[in-house]
Amino acid sequence: MINAKRAISKVNANELAEFFQVSANLFIVVKDFRGDTFRAVHTLRCAGAVYVLHAFQKKSKTGREMPRRDIELIKQRLREAEQIAKGMER
Repeated sequence: MINAKRAISKVNANELAEFFQVSANLFIVVKDFRGDTFRAVHTLRCAGAVYVLHAFQKKSKTGREMPRRDIELIKQRLREAEQIAKGMER
């Protein structure tokens, strides 16, 4: 289970999205749309840029946990984003 700070933000006049801060610079946005749940994971720590690491539709009808393969994919993409950011700093 992810230990995350939770916030709710108004996306536009009629819609709300939940934002979870997973670590200092890693965030998950959760949005319900027409009975389905969608998540986007992004980071802000790489050279002042925002990298969207993964976005997907939540398939499981029970539980809030993210599937292991999605977590591994996010970790891989975070490593890649860090490498890209290091290249941009030079």
